[in-house]
Amino acid sequence: MLLPQNKNVDKDILRILEREREATVEYIVDTLKAKGYSTREIVFALLKLMLLSRVEILKVKVSEFNSFTSYIISVRPLWFILSLILPLLTLIPAIGLLLYLKTITGFFVSMFLPGYLILRVIRIHSALSLLLRLTLSVTLSISLGVIIGLLLNYTVGIRAFLLHYLNILLIYVLAIIALYNEYRMRR
Repeated sequence: MLLPQNKNVDKDILRILEREREATVEYIVDTLKAKGYSTREIVFALLKLMLLSRVEILKVKVSEFNSFTSYIISVRPLWFILSLILPLLTLIPAIGLLLYLKTITGFFVSMFLPGYLILRVIRIHSALSLLLRLTLSVTLSISLGVIIGLLLNYTVGIRAFLLHYLNILLIYVLAIIALYNEYRMRR
């Protein structure tokens, strides 16, 4: 495959950079496309100038999200939305068939979710296999429940509702920390 050899593109890029010392790649491409160059010619010329050390690209921004709130309302953090909704389902009154929903959700929330969120906070969830992730999530959740129980026993005494509310509070705190870490990583 032959690379485009248009010397005018190189000169035009250097002229733009003389005028504006810190122009973005997007600005350079838009400006030169308005002059009639193709995107391919511009990108190849930029790469060639970068390899010849005549142009330096300081920071490449690949984020598709402008702000933290735009990241939250996107589809990417579906796990975050579920970790906010599922603990609330455990607080509904147990009437009729809702008893089964509350029991299943409560089991999931107390036995899986805290450990999974800890794995997301320390950013190793994607490097693990599904079985190992599931095992570590359950183990960490049980350990965290025991630690919360011990802390409650030595402070105000263990009460079921207090243990449950602290677990939900911990889930929310871990979910927010994990979401912010993921957002910073994608930025």
